[in-house]
Formats: sequence, C-alpha cells, structure tokens
Amino acid sequence: FCKMLLCIQEQITDLKANIRIREQLKEAEVENLRVHNMLAVSELKCLQTQVNPHFLFNTLNMIQQTVYLDKKEKTSFLLKETAAFLRYSLDYAGKTVTLQKELEALGNYVSLQEERLGDRVLFEFELDESINQIQVPSLILQPLIENSLIHGVGDFLEGGLIRVTTYNDPVK
Repeated sequence: FCKMLLCIQEQITDLKANIRIREQLKEAEVENLRVHNMLAVSELKCLQTQVNPHFLFNTLNMIQQTVYLDKKEKTSFLLKETAAFLRYSLDYAGKTVTLQKELEALGNYVSLQEERLGDRVLFEFELDESINQIQVPSLILQPLIENSLIHGVGDFLEGGLIRVTTYNDPVK
C-alpha cells in the first residue's frame, strides 16, 4: 500500500511538473507570436514609409527633361502626379485607408511610370467597386507594382503588361 501511495504521489508530482512546463511553453509560444506580429507590423511600416529613391531620382530626371524640352503642360502634369503621390505617402504612412484611396494613389504612381516607360509597359485595371470601402494598409500596392516592373517586365522593350485586379470573393 505504501509503495503504491508513493508511486501515485510521484505521478502527481510529475503531472504537476508537466503542467508547469506546458504553461511555460504556452507562454513562450504566445511571446514568440507577439514578437513575430510586432516584426511583421514593423516590416509593413517600413515598406509603407519607403519610397524607392530610384523612383524619385528617375521621376525628377524625367521632369527635368520635360522642363528642358519646354513641355509646360507635361511638366505641370508630372509635378502634380509626383506631388500627389509624395503627399499621400507622407500623410498616410503607417495608417489604414480605403481600397479606393489606395488605388487613387496607385494611379498617381502608375501615371508617372507610364510617362517614364512609354509603350514598354501597359497597365490594366479590373476593379470591383463593391469592395472599394474595405480598409487596407496604405502604400501596400505601390511596392507590388514596383516589384512587377523591376522583376517582371523591367527588361521588356515592348509588350510588358501589369494587370491589377480586385474582386469580391465572400467566404461561403
């Protein structure tokens, strides 16, 4: 009887130790998830606040050339698009906006790229307006388009196509 009682007490002690270890493991997992989430948020904010310096350099060079060629209307248009995009990136960095607002800012960026690249790349938009009011992180689309240009169609001399599509696919 005493031997059985000691065995039961040892099992209870082991169970308590296992429970403590599992609780510590769960706490470590929660902390790991919290740190992982903070890292993801930090990376997103970094992406949102980063306007590629090459984009600015190329855009300013393009504007300088239009000034040199005395193309006043085109220069005015390019300055307006550049200012609108930079204003958006400053005003909304790190914030959420409607998809519609994000797409409008993307339009400024795309206009500048169309001027810079000419016929080398065509941009197509297929937008489902029923989701225009959903909230998205600001400046989430511009890096996608920029990467598509650099890594997808950047070396094309003609025939490049970048298609942006939004659609509502409700979970059933």
